[in-house]
Amino acid sequence: MSGISTKFFVWVALLAICGWVSAAEFFTNSLGMVLVKVPAGRFTMGNTNIEVDPDRCFGELPAHPVTITKDFYIGITEVTLEQFRRFKPRFEGNTNLLPYVAGISWHDAVEFCEWLSQLEGRSYRLPTEAEWEYAAAKAIELGISNVTTDPLEWCLDWYDLYEGGHAVDPVGRISGLTKVVRGGRLDDTTKRDSAALYAHITHRSSIAPSFGVDQAGRFGKHRIGFRVVLGDLPRGRPTPPPANFAFAGIKQNTNLAMIGPQKPYFRKRYLLPVPLDNSERQAIITSGFPPFYRGHNHSPALTVCPNGDVLAVFYTSYTEYESEVSMIISRLRFGADEWDFPEPFIDFAGANDHAPLLFTDGPKIWFFWGSPELTSAYPFQWIESSDNGVTWSPVRFPKFIGEVGPHDRQPINTAFRGIDGTIYLASDGQGRTSVLWATTNDGVTWFDTGGRSAGRHTAYVQCNDGTLLGFGGKNTHIDGYMPLAISKDGGKTWKVEKSSFPALGNNQRPCVIRLQSGKILYAGDFQDIRGNRPPGITNVGCFVAISADEGETWRIKPIPGAQPHERPGRLAGAPTLGYCVVRQAPNGMIHLITSMNHPCLHFEFNEAWILSDEPSPPTDEVLLKSGATNIIRSTKYAERDGLGRVISEFEGGIANDGRWLYHGKVVWYYGDGRKQWEAEFDLGKRVGVERFYAPGGGKVWEKIYLTKERWKWIQYWPNGRIKSISHWNGFFCDGPAMQFAPDGKLLREGWFENGNLVRLEIR
Repeated sequence: MSGISTKFFVWVALLAICGWVSAAEFFTNSLGMVLVKVPAGRFTMGNTNIEVDPDRCFGELPAHPVTITKDFYIGITEVTLEQFRRFKPRFEGNTNLLPYVAGISWHDAVEFCEWLSQLEGRSYRLPTEAEWEYAAAKAIELGISNVTTDPLEWCLDWYDLYEGGHAVDPVGRISGLTKVVRGGRLDDTTKRDSAALYAHITHRSSIAPSFGVDQAGRFGKHRIGFRVVLGDLPRGRPTPPPANFAFAGIKQNTNLAMIGPQKPYFRKRYLLPVPLDNSERQAIITSGFPPFYRGHNHSPALTVCPNGDVLAVFYTSYTEYESEVSMIISRLRFGADEWDFPEPFIDFAGANDHAPLLFTDGPKIWFFWGSPELTSAYPFQWIESSDNGVTWSPVRFPKFIGEVGPHDRQPINTAFRGIDGTIYLASDGQGRTSVLWATTNDGVTWFDTGGRSAGRHTAYVQCNDGTLLGFGGKNTHIDGYMPLAISKDGGKTWKVEKSSFPALGNNQRPCVIRLQSGKILYAGDFQDIRGNRPPGITNVGCFVAISADEGETWRIKPIPGAQPHERPGRLAGAPTLGYCVVRQAPNGMIHLITSMNHPCLHFEFNEAWILSDEPSPPTDEVLLKSGATNIIRSTKYAERDGLGRVISEFEGGIANDGRWLYHGKVVWYYGDGRKQWEAEFDLGKRVGVERFYAPGGGKVWEKIYLTKERWKWIQYWPNGRIKSISHWNGFFCDGPAMQFAPDGKLLREGWFENGNLVRLEIR
């Protein structure tokens, strides 16, 4: 018997003498693992503490009844490194948690269980999340240890938020991007919040199943291990992923995306609703958003899909580096005149998800992001989509070749394919520097280009001769102007000189891209966060600049309709782009989005507008209004799936302002013929009633458009009862709002005025 087993039986004997351990049934296998029998039963899964902070523990709610119908055996401790090395003799991982193995991927843990099953002729596996919590609740009674201390533990299930309701032998979702991790949070326990806040058995974390140590042993030495279960897999059926409107009703036709205005065009839109943006928790929840959404939505990513849809991703938070920060995604559908409300995108639960970056490369969309607080995280991770964001690949972690220099795990807003085919990805270095990661084989391997530019949050572009230009970033300057970093050797070395643009400070990030015309476009502010402007700059606010000679000279044009910082007094009250990002669509339209305004903004314009001379900027009322007054010719369209089934029918045409707009009815279907989404449009604007359905046929939500601006949002529980009702004036909640329990009981009732919650009654 191994030393750990001997110590365990002595410990259990002492607990039994004290009456703390019941007459449990134990089993020791061929590796010396001690497993204890967990009898079938029923328990309440999730956090039942009425004092629970929903801002931190929303993943543990709602608490709900669960029945486990079969006994099973579970390891009284996690698997040790010695035991794991019987399977992989050379594995090292994170040796700070000895005697237990840590730093293994979910796949490693599953393969170990399969190997052990074959070795002994028994059925070993990972515990389901429900089995893990059920056993952890009986830890003292059964003699199970380490349920709220390191190492953390992989579970079998794909992660998602609880739906509630009685579950029998639950096994999680059919699919997902992250696997459940139990036993604490993933972020470094020595930073930020105390680990004790997360040291309870109902806390849920999750991360991609491929997260493990890289071949060089530099990244992935995390704190996750596992314990095994002996027993057949529960009979519960995996549940389908929740319906997500950001991934539904998406055209694959790319021909329409080439249609766009040829005359000067400029338009302003609100990007995020209020609430959500810059709102307190009670207002967010009362307006109809769950606690997953948070009031500080920042550091946006932006791209235009091959089909013309525009995607924006924000991290949503209250404080920027809390473990509950996650990603939300919104879509401006090609042919629609307004942004969809944001939907959940991706979340490493228990880890801070930060710094999103979107990049369209031919038919493929890349989404990068970082994990700045995660123990032994990689410099970044990414997922890919080849169908305009309907489906996404598993999470991938980079394999680095060669040395990796100092860096922060935060991508910026620049990614591009260079003239030689190399993909460059911008990320923060350490301190006031930035770095370009690069791949020459489409992400199979990556390397550090070697040098560091002269600012944090540097925005990069490549010249036609291969020269790389890096526009400052923030909190660095030369005589009040932004530094310009120049590299002639692919980012290995940089020289720095003064640029033509004002320096930026906190809450500011520039952006730059090469346009289809070959010109370079830059966007930023005229002043820094304190309102300072360098000598020679007399304008205030923000601007775009265009260069036809590789950045030697620039035509600068102020941006009309920009708004002040969300905090009065910042930038001396001048308008700001905050953290901006810019992309160009297949039809030549340029899309620029902001953060740190109230709310975040979207500007759409073309090169013809930049080069035009306007006598005076139009008013905000004009900028926010569509210029379309009629459709020249409306056409009916249909799309089919790979089996030839009709999956969409819609109408639209080219408007007098040059845009292709939805005009008439739009219907999308699931593969079985049931409706997925139905709406009616008038010149790109939704009218009548819009409905989104779950795969089973039930309504997820409906929006009733009462006038051109006023509408009502009704959401539904899976049982068909109303979940919430709220009233809106454009993108601002305005009027009564109510929330209901699944049984129909009224939970809260509030009243909004122009996005502000002015009255609330919680029942």
